Amino acid sequence: MRTLRRAHGYIAQQALAGQEIGPAAEWLLDNFHLIEDQWREIRTSLPMGYYRTLPVLQDAPLLGLPRIYGVAWAFVAHTDSAFDDTLLRHFLNAYQDVRELSHGELWALPTTLRVVLIENLRRLADRIASCRAATELAALCASRLDSLSVPTVIALHGRLAQRGVGQVFVVQLMLHLAHLPSSTPTSTQAQLRHWLASEVPDLNAQLAQQHIDQAADHLSMG
Repeated sequence: MRTLRRAHGYIAQQALAGQEIGPAAEWLLDNFHLIEDQWREIRTSLPMGYYRTLPVLQDAPLLGLPRIYGVAWAFVAHTDSAFDDTLLRHFLNAYQDVRELSHGELWALPTTLRVVLIENLRRLADRIASCRAATELAALCASRLDSLSVPTVIALHGRLAQRGVGQVFVVQLMLHLAHLPSSTPTSTQAQLRHWLASEVPDLNAQLAQQHIDQAADHLSMG
């Protein structure tokens, strides 16, 4: 929850500053109190001591985690977090045709589903906040081109790429450069444009993909 709260706090600051945050982030702001209610229920409904007594998985990528966590994780992944009780019953029946679950595992399933859904929300919120940070940093770089070197911008891109938002940064930076006055560009601007062109050979395609990604995040968040 710490990561989720940090992402929520950053997005809230952006919204208060009048920045466009997108529908997925708006949903998070409007419903964060519900997420915290669910987290409190998780902490009281499933004692960690009990959780540790459940059968664990023996294979990657969830090695060592309770088997029921793997069941919940697979269900959420295959349904993109869209809970449906009828579909869940079919999913469990199919699973138990191969490997029967214990009564204790079935008792733990509702709370485990909440855990996995909140973990998915954490991942989405972190990505949304990272995208917002990359967009903000691109605007800042564009406003300070005279004091920045191309290697500095490339280094920033590398750090953002580690967070999975490197392309967001370069696309937004290209858009800002496209709106600069049409006077003769400086040497730094020329070098930067050349590097950006190698990173984003098709700007329209990248913009379309980012819009698709944002729509998918909104759907998953909702």
